[in-house]
Parts: sequence; C-alpha cells; structure tokens
Amino acid sequence: MVRASLTVDVEEDIPPFFRSFKGIEKGLPKILSTFNEFGIKATFFVTAEVCEKFPDIIRELADEHEIACHGFRHERLDGLELPALHRTLSTATDKIANTAVEKPVGFRAPRLRVSERLLRALADLGYNYDSSVSVWHPWQRKFVATAKKIGIKELPISIDNTMLRIPMGMDLARTQLGRDPLIVFMHPWDAINIRRERLGRSEAPWRASIFWNSIGAGERFLRNLRSLISMMLKKKAEFVLARDL
Repeated sequence: MVRASLTVDVEEDIPPFFRSFKGIEKGLPKILSTFNEFGIKATFFVTAEVCEKFPDIIRELADEHEIACHGFRHERLDGLELPALHRTLSTATDKIANTAVEKPVGFRAPRLRVSERLLRALADLGYNYDSSVSVWHPWQRKFVATAKKIGIKELPISIDNTMLRIPMGMDLARTQLGRDPLIVFMHPWDAINIRRERLGRSEAPWRASIFWNSIGAGERFLRNLRSLISMMLKKKAEFVLARDL
C-alpha cells in the first residue's frame, strides 16, 4: 500500500507576480470541497502573512488538517546566512503557531529553493521534515542525503500542480503512482480561472510566466485533481498527513 499526502501551498496569487489573494478567497474552498468529497485530510503549507490576513481560515483548516510552514511572505530563503534564517523562520514559526494553536513541524521553501543552510536552520528550530525537493529537479537530489545527515526527514514532491493543469500532465502523474511516499503539490490559485480574475497589474517581463501558470487553472485542474484522487484510491493509496509519513 502506497502512503500519500496531498499538500497545498497557501500564499498570494502566483508569487512574486501579484499581491492578490483570490486563490485563497475563491480557489481554496473548491479544493477543500474536493478533499471533503473523498474524506481526505491534507497538509497546508501556509505563510505567516496569510495567517495575518486570513486567521479565521487558517484556524478552520487547523481543526481538520495539518498546518505547516511556508516562510513569512513567500520570500526566497536559500541565499540567507544561518543567523538571518533563524530570525526569519523563528518569526514565521511563531506567527503560524499562534494562529493555528499548534507549532508547525513541517516546512516547504518558497519556490522550492532549498539549501543546506536552510535545512540546518529547520533542524535547529525543531522541525521534523522538509518537503522542498522535487523528484523532477535532479539538481536537488543531493538535499535528500543532506537532510538525512542533518537529522531532518525530506519528503520529495512527485506530482505537482503543473501535471494537473497541462495537456499530457496526467500521463506524467500516472508514472508516479507507485512511489512511496507519494507527495502531491498544489496551490489555491490553481483552482481559479486566472485569465478571468482581476489579479492586478504585472510588468511585461513576467507575462510569459503568468501565462504558463494560467494554463489549465480552474476547472481543468479541479477535474484532474478528482481524477488523480480516484486513481490513487484504486491503487489502494492510504492518505495521511505529511507529518505522519
């Protein structure tokens, strides 16, 4: 039996391109409805900023699901020295713990930009696991061994949000169904029609990235999410919180 964890990065819309939160306001309820439809508990990696802006939503999530840390304001952390990491992560951890009424034990780096110093800081602060490595990023493989050496568990992502949005993405997802543990990664903004929502202005250099992230967002993503969960259930997957892996 494969152990699987559905994980959601709760942040602003397509950072760093926008400062809106339409994904949380409109997309998150749709994702939660899908999880509830299948009776699944999930892990939500939230930023401290989201806790400040949407404390009631985070408390409601914490009643049913795991709340983990995703940094303070989705800022890159891989370039920081250890003292700065300790300060930033301590502040984010405390804010999330105060909102969710439980200290987070799991972490995912903004933009999946992990470093050895970041893993060491997490271990120093008492985190049990990190989930910032993707099996589709071969340059990150070294961090699995690094995390083990430091004394923190690494849970690599094997199915990401792009596979649930783009044509042929589900074919890639199927190749991962036998992986144990199986970590699935998504955002609330994947569940909204980005092209129709007014997310604010973005400068021209970013438009290609925004276009890429808008492909299949909304109904196709939600339809494929349901299909993926159904496939996983047929494979006898056991859905668990990331902290229980």
